[in-house]
Amino acid sequence: MHKATRWLFLSSALFLLTAVTGHAGQIKAYVAPFSVTGAPNSAELRNSLQSLLSSRLSNDEVIAVESPEGADISIKGSYFAFGTVFSIDTVAKSSSGTVLVRAFEQGESQEAVLQAVGKLAKTLLSGIEKNYGKLAAAPAAAAAPVRLPVVPADPAVVKAPPQSDIVRVATVAELAASGWISQKLPGELVGIALGRTLGSGEREVFIAGIHSVQFFLQGKEL
Repeated sequence: MHKATRWLFLSSALFLLTAVTGHAGQIKAYVAPFSVTGAPNSAELRNSLQSLLSSRLSNDEVIAVESPEGADISIKGSYFAFGTVFSIDTVAKSSSGTVLVRAFEQGESQEAVLQAVGKLAKTLLSGIEKNYGKLAAAPAAAAAPVRLPVVPADPAVVKAPPQSDIVRVATVAELAASGWISQKLPGELVGIALGRTLGSGEREVFIAGIHSVQFFLQGKEL
């Protein structure tokens, strides 16, 4: 009995040592909680999407880790719902901030979310494996500073605020509260932007598809 206990202990220790050694050469990827817009259960969905993507983001080269500390790359994602249509955008960056790969999927029902996350994981894994090795092998050559002429600022020019890698529509939460948000629009949705509020109280809404741009007026109806 004593020998069997010792053997079990040694076997467990050997298993743990093998697992740690196997992960030592893998690229450690951390998936952050998602940014969710337009979904009623956003607090729950942001963590669910994080877990779903993390569970599918492991192979011989890449392994998902639970903490950003010590991770080689970080992955951020956003989930945007517009009626029955959803889109998921993700971007993977190295620890130095270099973009390795971006991935985008969309669908027209909640049942398609799992399939979309699976496709995202495959795209991310492929891009990470392809580009992370190039990044690690690239020589760290210091770039010579480039001096540009100082041009006085034109007060008539309004500068747009800097955009992040993932496009987040901040006003969708307001749109979701209106009645027309549940309307299903034809085609593949790429982006949405709000325009002016007219004197009649109506709001301009622009919907971008892959090959088209649609213009709507939002009042009591869209």
